[in-house]
Amino acid sequence: MERSYPTDVPKHVYLFGTCVIDLFMPEAGLDAVRLLEREGLTVHFPRGQSCCGQPAFSSGNPVEARAVALAQLDLFSEPWPVIVPSGSCAGMMRHHWPTLFENDPVAGPKARALSERIFELSEFLLRVMKVHFQDASPGTLPPEKVVLHTSCAARREMGTRVHGVELVDSLPGVTRVEHEHESECCGFGGSFAVKHADISGAMVKDKVAAACATGSDRLVSADCGCLLNIGHAAKRQGAPLPVEHMASFLWRRTNGIEADKGEPK
Repeated sequence: MERSYPTDVPKHVYLFGTCVIDLFMPEAGLDAVRLLEREGLTVHFPRGQSCCGQPAFSSGNPVEARAVALAQLDLFSEPWPVIVPSGSCAGMMRHHWPTLFENDPVAGPKARALSERIFELSEFLLRVMKVHFQDASPGTLPPEKVVLHTSCAARREMGTRVHGVELVDSLPGVTRVEHEHESECCGFGGSFAVKHADISGAMVKDKVAAACATGSDRLVSADCGCLLNIGHAAKRQGAPLPVEHMASFLWRRTNGIEADKGEPK
């Protein structure tokens, strides 16, 4: 069923930063805040937040996942949208937190109410804030050709690939190309990459090769776990494939900031 979106533009939002952004790619979180603040929003970041519980949940440990989620249910007490710069974490909070607490008379209603306020960043910018990047001036930025990677959860649970495609396609000077492995998993899958390292390695090798075959300048994704996996695999293979989080890419292109020539972001 297609999701309905608020008709009134909010003044306040929460940011759920995700543990991967916090530990490995904080700039992506800061750029998400910058994008939201540019739209006139006040962004609140509850400091008690941590992991969404997805690693435990996907590993078959619902008790541990429930404990992680329970510690955060009361952090987002105001009726504001909760913006998540990750399709997989957003999917966990929107679709699986209610399931974790379905038999809990106290936490259950809280989880269900909160799940309705969960939005992936690209989805929120496009469908709620109705951003128009077509009018953004690239200034002196050179044109860029990019490939887009959508995580499995973002594509299949949250349905947010369409939002990423629409935003990237609206950017002046940016050409998005598709590759033959675009709909496939990158091999990360959280604990899957640890438990099945050989399979994971083969999957990401195919992903990097297909992306490089397009001659693109970089790979853009809204999920940091996938970016870490693809970016590090490309570096180990000596492949010319810088990676960048969607938030950083959108902020950079709409502000005339040239791409980093050094290590992949």
